[in-house]
Amino acid sequence: TAISTGIHHSNAVHRRAGRSLMGGSDIAARSLPGGVCRGTSLTGLPVMSATNPRTLSRTMATSGTAAMVVGTLVAAVAAYAFQLVVGRVLGPEEFAPITVLWTIQFLVFTTVFVPMEQLTIRRLSATSPESAPRRLFVGAITVSVVLSVGFAALSLDRLLDGHTIYLGVIGAVIAAYGGFALARGALAGRRRFDDYGWSTMAESVVRLAVASLLLAVGAGVVGVAWSLIPGAVVIY
Repeated sequence: TAISTGIHHSNAVHRRAGRSLMGGSDIAARSLPGGVCRGTSLTGLPVMSATNPRTLSRTMATSGTAAMVVGTLVAAVAAYAFQLVVGRVLGPEEFAPITVLWTIQFLVFTTVFVPMEQLTIRRLSATSPESAPRRLFVGAITVSVVLSVGFAALSLDRLLDGHTIYLGVIGAVIAAYGGFALARGALAGRRRFDDYGWSTMAESVVRLAVASLLLAVGAGVVGVAWSLIPGAVVIY
């Protein structure tokens, strides 16, 4: 009888193992809301997989990913349209000072303000959040304005047709985009990714709209130069 009991126990163990290997109750996937399946592997670790494409779409929408992607794409298209429209209306010679101003702004933004924006994001999104580095940002903006205006002054006759008004424009542009980077970093650090995406889009779209309006009223190249500023302040 002991041998018979042992045989029956062994058979029962083998049947349970067989059911597990064939997708039985031990590793069968359990359906969760949203089309996500959860199961247990042979190692005992949980296994999860998304099986519903709609789940991914909803996740992107709620996380702000869609807004950031759309905002970036629209911003790129609007920036290209700005150069195309303004360049064709003004012509290569009159458009040249605009390209110089934009180049200075782009270099300062990518080398100084983007790292500062990333620092703001890291501080605000840390496990123990810290305040945004406003004082450091103000110092960086001040130095950037001084250096940018100084460069523009030294190259005024060679690159900016000798118009001193451009010194005020570049100073205002650098200051505005410094604030834009700080505000955008604060949005991302507080996980407001929808607002981050829309502000990125609005910056470029507003610049195009203001430039087009100024061209329509015959403002000329100096007037169009001021259109580089409003897009950066729209984030406020």
